[in-house]
Amino acid sequence: MDKAEFLAKAMTVPFEEKGRSWDGWDCYGLLYRALVDVLNLAPPDYLDEYKTVRDLALLGRVIGRQKQSWQPIKQSSVRWGDGVLLWPREGYCHIGLMIDRVRFLHIEEQSTAFLDRLTSPMWREYNSSRSKIEGFYRFQ
Repeated sequence: MDKAEFLAKAMTVPFEEKGRSWDGWDCYGLLYRALVDVLNLAPPDYLDEYKTVRDLALLGRVIGRQKQSWQPIKQSSVRWGDGVLLWPREGYCHIGLMIDRVRFLHIEEQSTAFLDRLTSPMWREYNSSRSKIEGFYRFQ
């Protein structure tokens, strides 16, 4: 599957708790499917690591462990298929699929996947000491 086909099809896929298929996915499931179907990689699915995306503390630890198997990269080096780790609100973590250095695809509960921009007001800083964008990661 090529990138354009993935993006077009992905925007029709609904949110599904712990989903990893084209029938539905959560935020990590979207990134997982892109890595598998477009980049032919074999990332871990982490299905046994958490019960629900609402288990915010546990999900944060899972994503923290993910970072150990992912290479941190600078935004200037971002390419299609990299992950962006986000903290949209205190105590809640989220991950998206980078499309280029500014745009990313992500999904939230009760929606389908959608494109967003790191420059949108949603992702601006909480305050001067903390950004909502934790970092960018490339699966090895």
